[in-house]
Formats: sequence, C-alpha cells, structure tokens
Amino acid sequence: MSGGGLTRKYLSHFTTKSATIPRSRGWMFGGTKWSLMAAGGPEQLHKYVDRRHKKYGPIFRETLGGGVDGVFISDVNYMRQVFQLDGKYPVHLVPEAWTLYNKRFGTSRGLFFMNGQEWLNNRRIMNNFLLKGDMSYVNEACDVAAHNFAQLMTPKDLEISLYKWSLNTLIAVLLGARNYEEYVRTNTYDLRELTKNVKLIFDSSTRLEQLPVKWASHNNWKQWTNFVQCVDIALDGATDLVMNLMDVKYDGGLLERMMSAMPKSDVIKVIVDLILAAGDTTTYTMLWCLYNLAKHPELQNNLHIKSKYCPDTKVTSYRNFIKETLRLYPVAPFVTRVIVEEPVTVGPYRIDIGNIIILSLYTSGRNASLFPRPHSFDPDRWFTRSPDMQKATLHFAMGARSCIGRKIAERQLESTLEMIVKKYHVQLEVDEDIEMIMNMVVVPSKTLKLKLTPR
Repeated sequence: MSGGGLTRKYLSHFTTKSATIPRSRGWMFGGTKWSLMAAGGPEQLHKYVDRRHKKYGPIFRETLGGGVDGVFISDVNYMRQVFQLDGKYPVHLVPEAWTLYNKRFGTSRGLFFMNGQEWLNNRRIMNNFLLKGDMSYVNEACDVAAHNFAQLMTPKDLEISLYKWSLNTLIAVLLGARNYEEYVRTNTYDLRELTKNVKLIFDSSTRLEQLPVKWASHNNWKQWTNFVQCVDIALDGATDLVMNLMDVKYDGGLLERMMSAMPKSDVIKVIVDLILAAGDTTTYTMLWCLYNLAKHPELQNNLHIKSKYCPDTKVTSYRNFIKETLRLYPVAPFVTRVIVEEPVTVGPYRIDIGNIIILSLYTSGRNASLFPRPHSFDPDRWFTRSPDMQKATLHFAMGARSCIGRKIAERQLESTLEMIVKKYHVQLEVDEDIEMIMNMVVVPSKTLKLKLTPR
C-alpha cells in the first residue's frame, strides 16, 4: 500500500459525523509517521498496522504523514461492504512516483492508471476476455508456460527467473498455447533486460516512496533519476515486445481478441501495463509458495501423491496450498479505495468524500476466530471454505475494480506449483525462518536459496 499517488483534492478531513471512528494518536505535524519509523519504518507497515488494530479495534483512522489520512479496516463484513459500495468509477491509490512520471512525460497508461469513463469502457472489454465465459484458452496457455518453466527451473537468480516465468505466461496467454510453443522455438527476442528492468521499477519505486517524491523530482535527486531511467527502459522494452508479438501468429489468444475490439493504441498500452503490473505479484506469491514447500516437506509428498488433501481433485489441493500461502504471506497486504462520488456508510460509521479506505488483509488473514492457530501453515483449513474465510482473504479484491488478471494468476500458480512438485523435491539450503518486509509488495527479508532434487 502506498499513500503516494493521491492528489490534494482527495485529502479532505472527515466531518464530525464520522468522529466516532477510533483515531490513533500522532504528532501535530507528520501524523504518526515517527511512530511508524520507530516500529521499523515502511518495511514493517503491515505489522505496524496489525498492532494498531489490536489496540484500536477492527476500524481506526490514522495519518501516516504527508497529509494522507486513512481509515484502516480488518473486519470481514466491513471489508465486503466497502466493495459493495464501489461506485460506477471506483478509484484506488497509485504510487505518487508513477503518476508524477506519467504527468511529467505525458505518458498514457493502461487500466491500472485509467479512471472514469475511459477506465470503464476498457475494463468492460477486458472483463469479457479475462473474467467471463470460456477461459480454456487461458488455462491451456498457463499450462504450457508452467511446463516450460518447470523443465528449465534453476535455483540460481530465482527472483529473476520467476519474473521471466510471469512474463512468459502472459506472452502465452496473448498468443495462445500453440502459437506460444512455436514462438519459443523460433523467436530470438531477448526477455532478460525487460525482466530485470520490470523488477528494478519496483525496487526503485520503494526507495523513492520513502522520500518527498515531488521534491525529489523537482531537484532531480538520484532516486528520482534512477526511477525514471528504469521506467523509460521498461516501457520501451514492453512496447517493443508487444509490437514484436503483433508481428507473429496470435490467433486463438488474448491478443487476437483485443485487436478485434479495441484500437491498436489502446491494445498496446493495456498490454504494456499488464506486463509491468503482473510481474511482482505472481513472482513473489510463487516465491512464498516455494518457501512453504521447503519448510513443510511432508506437504510436498502429500501434494505429490494426492493422498491427504483431495484424492479426487488434484487442482483443489494445490489451490488450497496457494490460498494458505496468500493468507499468511499476502503479497499485497493492503487494498485501497478512495471515496470520490458520495459519502458511504460502513457499519455504523460514515466515511466522507475524499477519504481513503485501506483494507488490512495481513490482519484479517490472522483473525483467530476465523483461522484457528492463525500462524500455522495448514492448507487443510480451506476445505471448510466458510464465507467469512473468503471475505478475510480477498487478495484479488472484488467488485468492479478487482484484479483483471485474477484467473490468469490463479491458473499459472496452480499449474506451475503442480509441475514443480511433480518434478522436484524442494529444500532450503539453509533452514531458517524468513521474515516478510514491504517493498511495494511483501517480499522475503533474505534471499531465498533453494535446493531442487529431481524426484
């Protein structure tokens, strides 16, 4: 979660009608920024907010500094209400560095940055291709990419390898499974530089978000110029890749569907943003899955022989493993909405226009009343599938602005996890507990070193 990309018109205060929302205490200037810094800084934001919920309850209000005032919510029913109250044009937060870059360089971006009618028109088109109807073309593409990755997987430079896997999966979906296999055999397009720069965007964004971004931009601080360079290279590389894909066979894939329904210019910018946005979330979700595989070798065997979780439905057992990984290691531990159309009522509280709502998935996923032994990794718990458990772990969000790539992500994670478990026994080179830290998304505090033993 970042308070970055919010403009001042969205920073109005609550009216007295919402004064009953508990508020954490902070300094007159800077809000509770200094409390956060004392608790470990932005890297520990998820744990800091979790402690605030324990102190103030399932809903509280806090200013973390920079004038950005948020209402934090961990109650599952309140969270679902927030999504049900989404207006026609729901708005979420975008890191300030990204929006400032777009404004400064006149860059037109895809769905993640669109709002209003432009967003709605393009979102409706993409919904038809990625969230509705027959998704067999997506499933086939994800399976082919998963098989390709499992065959070539190496623990060396694991994060970069996973970024490349995520990008290859999207290419497979764009071209269709059959065309992707031909593309891999015959195309010499080098994905390594693009992969590295997509990762560097998020690394440089994190460093920049800890500074006054506008000031860093105005004075061309090194952190800003590094960020601009990464974005420039990644945008150019992603655009070149899309143009390259348009010159090969893509019948049966997402690209064919988009070209039939959207202007070419919109196709390019929507796909470019899919390339840039999908990399970190799926990469680190898979990384945490591999960590859990290594920490729980008995679960690897059970998944492999299909005897414990779900003997008749193999995919469900892998899905439960992924759900449990996301519950404990939510790569996006905060989901945000900005109230822009009219005041809303969440539970007994009125929340006015201009306020930010922040859903605390790290905290809701550790709710002991919903998840007994909340800190234990137990995929079996998902066989109950209670509605409240589902509400507490809305990692792809829900409603009109839910993750457009949800079905791609779910299938590629399941397929790849299955391929890896069938082919390898996964171990940690050094058996140690690894902490979660915020780095735009939740990442391991140490480099994850794995040992892969063929089965």
